Amino acid sequence: MAGGVVLILIVIFIVWWNKEIVINNAVSTGNKDDAPKSLVTGLDCLDANTRPIAIMLASDPEARPLSGISQADMVFEMPVDPTGVTRFMGIFQCEKPKEIGSIRSAREDFISLAAGVGSIYAHWGGEHGALEKLNGHIVDNVDALKYEGEIF
Repeated sequence: MAGGVVLILIVIFIVWWNKEIVINNAVSTGNKDDAPKSLVTGLDCLDANTRPIAIMLASDPEARPLSGISQADMVFEMPVDPTGVTRFMGIFQCEKPKEIGSIRSAREDFISLAAGVGSIYAHWGGEHGALEKLNGHIVDNVDALKYEGEIF
């Protein structure tokens, strides 16, 4: 009797283990861990093979609410001057908001962070030192000041 119960439990476990998993309205067999993962967050991401975009954003209360920041995969905030004024840099890969902004200037301290995640760095102009580094092709970047009306 106990052997029959164990056999039934094993069959139920095997059927449960091999069931089909529905992910984003697409049927796939196997384990959910097979879904592509974002290199930025490690979470499931349909756009995991696309390059992230790091975008400089305002952090001052006058610019709020910021468009699209809630869809960022990661957000950095750092001071940009001695008075404590900060800026955000949002990293976008898995979600693409319709609007992102307000876009702010490039800052030297953020360049290494953008490069660290392998992103394209988007900004609106920038401080002198940051623009020198960016013009030296330290990281791929798009300057809205140069492409106003075309890309931004």
